[in-house]
Amino acid sequence: MTGATTLRRSRWVFALLLAGYSVIYLARMWDLSVVVDGSRYFVVSDDTLISMRYAEHLAERKGLVWNPGEPAVEGYTNFAWVLWMALLHLLPLPKNLLPGVLQLSILALDLATLWLLRRFTWILLEGVDLRGRISAPAAANLAVVLLALSANFMGWSLSGLEVALLALATTGTLLAFYRVVVLGSDRSGIALVAWQTLGLLTRDDFVVVILGVWLAHAGREMVSCGGASGLSAAAADLRRRLPLVVLPVAAKLGHLAFRWAYYGDLLPNTYYAKLHRWPLGSRLEAGLLYALGEAWALKVFLALVLGAVLALAFALRSPALAAWRKGALPALCFCGGFLVVQALYIVWTGGDAFPQGRFAVPAYGVLFALVPLSWVVLVERLRVEPSAELLLAVVLAVVAVIGTPYLRHWHKGLDAVYVHDSWDAEWNIEYARFLARRDPDARVAVFWAGGVPYWSELPAVDLLGLNDLTIARGAYRGSTPGHGKYDFEHSLSRYRPDFVVGFDPPEGLDPRSAAGAWRLRELQETTPYPYVEDLFRSPSFLADYYDHAVSLPAEITMPGIRVYARGPVRRGGGSDADRASPAAESDASGGPPAGASHAQGRSG
Repeated sequence: MTGATTLRRSRWVFALLLAGYSVIYLARMWDLSVVVDGSRYFVVSDDTLISMRYAEHLAERKGLVWNPGEPAVEGYTNFAWVLWMALLHLLPLPKNLLPGVLQLSILALDLATLWLLRRFTWILLEGVDLRGRISAPAAANLAVVLLALSANFMGWSLSGLEVALLALATTGTLLAFYRVVVLGSDRSGIALVAWQTLGLLTRDDFVVVILGVWLAHAGREMVSCGGASGLSAAAADLRRRLPLVVLPVAAKLGHLAFRWAYYGDLLPNTYYAKLHRWPLGSRLEAGLLYALGEAWALKVFLALVLGAVLALAFALRSPALAAWRKGALPALCFCGGFLVVQALYIVWTGGDAFPQGRFAVPAYGVLFALVPLSWVVLVERLRVEPSAELLLAVVLAVVAVIGTPYLRHWHKGLDAVYVHDSWDAEWNIEYARFLARRDPDARVAVFWAGGVPYWSELPAVDLLGLNDLTIARGAYRGSTPGHGKYDFEHSLSRYRPDFVVGFDPPEGLDPRSAAGAWRLRELQETTPYPYVEDLFRSPSFLADYYDHAVSLPAEITMPGIRVYARGPVRRGGGSDADRASPAAESDASGGPPAGASHAQGRSG
């Protein structure tokens, strides 16, 4: 088979992979959507709707705020993504369809990420002397297959969060960096600046990706040139390419200047809510356990990589494979070093509230690029000459057989993905519509800070306080990132929301009795979400809300979820005379000064 024929066949295989991914993505997107009162709603995660609430207000020229009319606070950590959402809100479409448009745009990002991953893996393989046994572009399709098979990759894309954009920026940065710095091609310099800038404007912690790339390059040079001389070579590369780093940093400084002028802080409020006053030892322990859990969830792919690395080490012992040592080992160190930096950052931040690898998914492409890079070495060592298609078929068979538990989401449907299911979205939509009709002037307090506030368009109070300046800087009470700070006395007695969307009380338990209070303390010690029990220990909640549960229509009542009203249940015409707004209360109670905000949110 000629090289041209192999290349053409590999392109057709890649095109079929993209088409297959698109079909499954669209099918799962439709399967996830729900119909409420005859209108179809496309479903994204609750955290996504927090960002969409900010984007909607920006598109309506009400400011980049959580509650219009109140001082601004940065209740999101995905600036560029919110701007994109704001553009989508300018489209002349019904609001219930906008999440679907967002998901379609993410599909385009996913396809671009798969294309960039193929190019990146191709370049890595071209650095290895394949001796004509395996086609580099054909073998690069293997990395594409592994990423496309990842339930986490597609699940987080369908969730609507910025994960897909970060995956694109990360893969693009790696590809452009390898071309510019490793291969010495200046043609990709502009692309490198663009990818880094996009990543930094999306999330502050994209700086870890940039740092990881340069540290991985230093490790690569140490393997190629040896010890100190390798470090010197990497330092020289950094000095020579310094403008490619300075320009994205300058763009980020512009964003920080905007943040300081608009929000009065250099860090998003979610930083304080998630990391501030979380004891370092407890945080590192949580991060390590999270990282180990994610590694175990990826055990099938990690087993493939481990086997490939062992095969590589075995193959590189042969004196006849000196050329392979020169090409494969530095590339392996580059990818491995980058992954180590990303893993250390996840441990440092304490992991995530969701066990589906949200912060790891952008680096999945690098992990899966290691598989074809290493397994082609095994093929050479065994002196066999399989076609790339045969190698791909063997690996896919291994994944299909061993990986059935990991790939369970494919045959169970998207409802199996915990962070993003139809049930959670449907009751949020139903409750939002019910509360907005019942009292269009109400202020609603929520634990789920996305769905009810976005769909109801009511002023909101986030009971977890992740975007409340006072609570975010308060004591850490839990063990789950982003869910460890709350102060119900602050939220309920100061802001006096009209409704609280909370939980059913524990069955058979009277929280006002001594036995009930004791039982609540016992339950609190065994849950990662102690705020559930603490709600029923709050004096303000027990005095003003507990006895005033709202009667909901049977068809929208969700098990475990209850709506409480402040005082006797009222219908419409609510007055704010006896309730201070979060912004007004902040000055009077020693909270943030005017110009800061208690606007609520939870995206991070």
